[in-house]
Amino acid sequence: MSLFGVVVPGRPCLAPTQVTGQAPALGTFQSGQWVCDLVNPGEISDLVCFLTSPLPSNNEGAGIYYSVAPFTDWEFMGVITNNRPSVLLSPGWSLLPQVNQQPIVKLGVSLESAEVLQEKLLTKPPPDVKKEYARRVALNLYRYIESFQGGAAMPLLDQWFQRFEARYQRDPNFVMKSE
Repeated sequence: MSLFGVVVPGRPCLAPTQVTGQAPALGTFQSGQWVCDLVNPGEISDLVCFLTSPLPSNNEGAGIYYSVAPFTDWEFMGVITNNRPSVLLSPGWSLLPQVNQQPIVKLGVSLESAEVLQEKLLTKPPPDVKKEYARRVALNLYRYIESFQGGAAMPLLDQWFQRFEARYQRDPNFVMKSE
């Protein structure tokens, strides 16, 4: 049984497999690494990583990473520990052209010291996907209003919002494609 589980809403639960032998997972081979494949990453808005049993020590945690082909560079996503045994991640892969067109990403989990993981959280925090989404909605609104001459802002905002709602119903990610 794997020490970790991964849930992508609407998909079966995954159990990353421990890296053994000569196949390096997160750069160079180390014991304490697990990997699983996530297909169609552009369709994944959220995922949950969790411990299936406690880690051997409270002085360590599990760093969560992802990589795209050729699977040599790994991007930090988050951390799980005995004190926080699960984490909801919003990777924002639909916003990243180098990821959303890939057929698969590899999700890696690596046991690391709590100090190293704390440093990573401080220096390379996970992306704020919701903030980027809000920024793109605001930019869409600004460009819509800017396209009209005159000052009838309120009716224009109402029209924009109705148009936004209709487009959102057809494709929730349409804003991400408008730049």
